[in-house]
Amino acid sequence: MKHPRKTQGLGLVLFGLLLGMFLFTPATAHYTTSTKHLGQHAWNQVIKAKVFTKKQANDRFALKKAEAYRLVGTTGQPPFQNGWGNFGFGWSATGFYKDSENLVHLKGTFEGPSGFTAFTLPVGYRPPENLLLPIAGIGNDGLRIFVDGTVVPVCATSSCIAGIDGLTFRVGPGAGAAAAASDSTGT
Repeated sequence: MKHPRKTQGLGLVLFGLLLGMFLFTPATAHYTTSTKHLGQHAWNQVIKAKVFTKKQANDRFALKKAEAYRLVGTTGQPPFQNGWGNFGFGWSATGFYKDSENLVHLKGTFEGPSGFTAFTLPVGYRPPENLLLPIAGIGNDGLRIFVDGTVVPVCATSSCIAGIDGLTFRVGPGAGAAAAASDSTGT
């Protein structure tokens, strides 16, 4: 039979670790010195309790750094298509990145003809099913992202200014694999 105090102590240590992880998420990057100390204390308690070795704890709970935004229309990145381009005038450039949780994050303000492909997301950044997402702008109906990676803003007028800052979607297992196989065979 396990000693009740030791089990209770382990529960407190794990609670402290979870609290520390919550306080250290990127969304709370403005943490204070006292919160930082609390999280470090919880981390040290996990190591002392021998729940994990330091290497195991670092491997399991370390936050992975997200990749930089991939800006559409720049060298080595997907080009704009069909007359689409960045809106400019100080508005954010169009881009995307994928984080360690397989979420694709979109940003940017771009303009072009409604209902035509603006750009195509590369394999690995495509949704597992077709999506219709809301976009910012006047008279905008939505942003269609298809499983083949095509991104098509649709507006009520023939020309469109689409704002996609803050939109996210999860990449499914093998997302875009069928389109990649189709592209490589030429069918």
